[in-house]
Amino acid sequence: MKSANKGKLNYTLLSDADLSASKQFGIAYKAPKNKWDLLSKTTGGKNIELLLPVPLVFILDKTGIIHFKYIHPDFKQRLSPELLKTVSMTIYKKL
Repeated sequence: MKSANKGKLNYTLLSDADLSASKQFGIAYKAPKNKWDLLSKTTGGKNIELLLPVPLVFILDKTGIIHFKYIHPDFKQRLSPELLKTVSMTIYKKL
């Protein structure tokens, strides 16, 4: 909620602090030991299994159809803001 308010977001930002959705999607993995203390603190104690999700981005329309997805198993590899903006604008124009 802090991120949404701080950034004045005009879209829905979802959180999965207990990783229940991540586990259902099959994208959760055991975090390295050096992250365990951080996970306990930053999730309000909800991430009791000490998991991290594989980073991913989905762009859906209002009916729930996925028009774009980016999934990379290496958490250090992130989608570039430029590519995300280009893809988003392209999808928006088509809808």
